Order: sequence, then C-alpha cells, then structure tokens
Amino acid sequence: MLQFFLHRDNIPFAIAIGILAGILALEVIGAVLGFSLSGDNEADASIDLDGADSPTLVAQGLYWLSIGRIPLIAWLAVFSASFGISGYVFQAATAMALTPMFALGTATLGGVVGARFVGGWLAKTVFKDETTAISAESLVGNVAQVTLGIGRRGAPTQGKVRDVHGLTHYVLIEPENEFDELAVGSEVILLRRDGPKYFAVTNSLETVMALDGGEVPLKTTN
Repeated sequence: MLQFFLHRDNIPFAIAIGILAGILALEVIGAVLGFSLSGDNEADASIDLDGADSPTLVAQGLYWLSIGRIPLIAWLAVFSASFGISGYVFQAATAMALTPMFALGTATLGGVVGARFVGGWLAKTVFKDETTAISAESLVGNVAQVTLGIGRRGAPTQGKVRDVHGLTHYVLIEPENEFDELAVGSEVILLRRDGPKYFAVTNSLETVMALDGGEVPLKTTN
C-alpha cells in the first residue's frame, strides 16, 4: 500500500496530500496557540459579483474557482485535497495502466471541481454570514490590511477589510499604480474593483489628502 502512495507516478498527489496535512497541522497548532491561518471565520467575501462593471474573463474565472471568496490558505487546502484524492482514485481505478499525464489531467480536473463546489460551499457557510451579505462595491473606499504575500500589478495578494457591520471580508488586492508593491501588514485604501479583485493604494497621509474630496469617498469602520 505504501509503495502505491509513494510510487514515482503518484508523487504529485503525495505532495498535494502533504500540503494539506501541513496546513491542517498548522491550524491545529494555531488553535492551541490562539491564532488561525485561515482567518477568524467572522465572514468572508460575502459579496455580489453581479454588480461588477464588465468584469474581465480572468476576474470571472477567479470568482468561479472561489478564489477571493474564501481565505487563500483554505482554498489551497481544498484544491490540494481534491487534486490528491482524485489522482489516487484514478490511479487505483486504472491500476496505473495509463500514462501519468492522464492521472495528472484527471487530478487537475478534480482540483478545479473541488475548488468550485467545495470552495463555494465554504464561502456560503463557514466564511459567510448570509444575514449581512453586502454589495462588493460598498467595500470600495474602505481601508484594508494585506495579510498574505506581496501584492504587485498582475499578481494580487490577499487582504482583509471590515464592512459597515464590523465583519471581516477576505479579498484579492492589487496595487493601483503599476510599479507599487503592497507589503504584508500594510494598510491600503480600496479604490476600485474588477470582479473579486480590488485595486488599492497605500494608506498614507499623502494618499488621503490626494483622495479627499475626489471620486472615491474614504470610509472608516470600527
């Protein structure tokens, strides 16, 4: 049995399950120490994409895959589990008689399906409060905090922002200016959005003065 799981053709699936196990282990450690990688479960991006002004195909694709609707660490866990399990099931069902590419293709499809449906279910249950669902556009003008990785133009990062109800939403953030970078822990102002993705600038005195009285009304939340 162990030889099957660690067979060279199954290494990608073993790595995926290893990533899942690592995430779960960190969550358990976090629960003991009082922190969570996947956030505080107050609420995720319980927002409505229908209000977007012609979102791009990429933005629609990200939303369809549940990216930006749940914390990225939770999304990675869902995709890794779906990918790894699908790969192993395919290999067991075919007795590894087909080339590894078939298994990889099936596993990738399983990961996509899992991200779509399991991620969507998590967004509607674990990371969302249906009674306080808000419009995505209402988050524009709020101050968010970058929580995962460095955000660059074309490479969004994850941030969290509180709505008028005081609930936390996890959103994808990209710098508005092409050559800016958004560092982990920095505060940014959400200027506009494209589907589930928001474009932002650093929350500094100069930025606030430049935006004050402009087209983007700045908001504060308690």
